[in-house]
Amino acid sequence: MMNKPSNLLEKQKEIYSFYNDRLRWVIIFIESRYKKFPVPILNEIRAVQDHMARCFEDENADNEEYINEQLRAAKGHYLRCLLDGYKYIWYQYCPEIKKKYFWAKIFGDFHSIDNGEFVKQMDQLRCDAKRFNFEARRIESKNKDMSLDLYEKSIGKLVELEELFDSHAGEIGWSVKKGMTMKVIAGLGWMIALVFTIHRNWDEIIAFLKSLF
Repeated sequence: MMNKPSNLLEKQKEIYSFYNDRLRWVIIFIESRYKKFPVPILNEIRAVQDHMARCFEDENADNEEYINEQLRAAKGHYLRCLLDGYKYIWYQYCPEIKKKYFWAKIFGDFHSIDNGEFVKQMDQLRCDAKRFNFEARRIESKNKDMSLDLYEKSIGKLVELEELFDSHAGEIGWSVKKGMTMKVIAGLGWMIALVFTIHRNWDEIIAFLKSLF
C-alpha cells in the first residue's frame, strides 16, 4: 500500500479553483436569472463530490493511481457541468433577448439610433455570438478546453448584446413610438386612397358585380 500522494491537496485545489473561477458564475447566472437549478448540472456536481470523497473513504484510498483516477474523473464531471451550463444559458438566453425586443425591432427604426452605429454593434454582437457558439459545438468532441472558451465567449456576446439594448432603452422606446406613428399614418393613407379609389370607380365596380350574376 502507498501513502496518499503528497500533491493531493494541490490537485484538489486545482479542481476547486476551476469551480470558483469558471463554473460558479454560470451557476449564479442560472439561479439568479431563471430561479432554478437544472438537474443535469446538479448531478454532475454530485458526481464530482463522490469522486473527491473516494480519495479518502474508499478502501483503495492509499492507492496513488486510484486517487489520480478519481481526481481526473472529478475534473471531467466539472467540465461536463460547465458545458451543460453554457448550453442551458444559450438556449434560454437567446429566445429571451429575441422576445424582449421582438416588437421593438418590428415597429422601431433601429437605423436612426446613434446614426446607424447601434444597428452595426447589434448585428456584430449577434454574428459573433452565433459564430462562437457554432464553432464551440463543432469542436466540442475534439478539444473540450477550446470549446469551453468559445462557449464562454458566445455567452459573453449575448450579455454585451443585452447591455447594448438596455443602454439604449430610451432611444429604442422613442424609435418604436415614431415607427408606430409612421405605420399608422401610412395605414390611414392607404385606407383613404382605397376609399377614394372605390368612390371614383363606384359605377364600374357595381357594373362588374352585376355582370357576375
